[in-house]
Amino acid sequence: MEPRFEPTVLERHPAYDFISESVRRRVRAQASWPDPDTLTAWAHEAGDITHLNDFRFVDWAEQALSAPRAYERCVDSGKIPTRPRNWHDFMNALVWMHFPRSKALLNRIQLDADLDKDRRNGRGRRQNAGAHFDECGAVVLCDAPHLLELVRALRWAELFQRRRAELHLHFKLLLVGHGLLDLLRAPHRGLVAKALLLPCDSAVLKLEAAQLRRHSDAALGRQLSSPTLSTASLSPMPVLGLPGWFPDQDAAFYADADYFRTERRVPLTPARQSPSSRSSQ
Repeated sequence: MEPRFEPTVLERHPAYDFISESVRRRVRAQASWPDPDTLTAWAHEAGDITHLNDFRFVDWAEQALSAPRAYERCVDSGKIPTRPRNWHDFMNALVWMHFPRSKALLNRIQLDADLDKDRRNGRGRRQNAGAHFDECGAVVLCDAPHLLELVRALRWAELFQRRRAELHLHFKLLLVGHGLLDLLRAPHRGLVAKALLLPCDSAVLKLEAAQLRRHSDAALGRQLSSPTLSTASLSPMPVLGLPGWFPDQDAAFYADADYFRTERRVPLTPARQSPSSRSSQ
């Protein structure tokens, strides 16, 4: 059954708070699925989105994408293949609108040849990290080093419960992984972001929304450009533990050791999804 477009989708979860008011108005006024030309218009109408002049969204079906890295080469030429009536691709378009430098760099990482190929999937170390971040990445901006240390140490009870009041003042997470944004339309335990932790001055956390997005996009670009980027650079973050991100955040919820894990897992690398395998619901 074809998924129905929901104009109120961005009002349902704080994960979508990073989206500009200009784009939010367009989504609320949209009665049916936006086509690629409409998405391109939204991107260019948003006053704080200035880096998409060389990019436009195009219909996936009209592109020849069967060859290896054809999708990435298409994006590199300025055309972002987008399937109609598809939540996964809709969320991808929203991230492009707000973090265009980071998205372009993530695409370039997949095109760059790494020497240390992973035998499991043919990707290099940076490509593995880029694939993870593209699907479920987040940026954490924080002016309190001790809170970042709690994230690195996977000390979730202290971070989310005992330091809860500090999170509101010193800790901001922007979710930029379009796969996770898709899944958060119906939040359920098990959703974990892969975060890049960015220490910042307190002034950064006080920036107005558009300035904060631009700052984050530029800071992410510097992190993603690092030659040492790998999956080890990404910190697991059980995002539903953030205040207000899940109902009934009681003691029993935070005691769920299957979700709030205190040991790192070896990550499985997400494959670049084909039209038939990418989520459309």
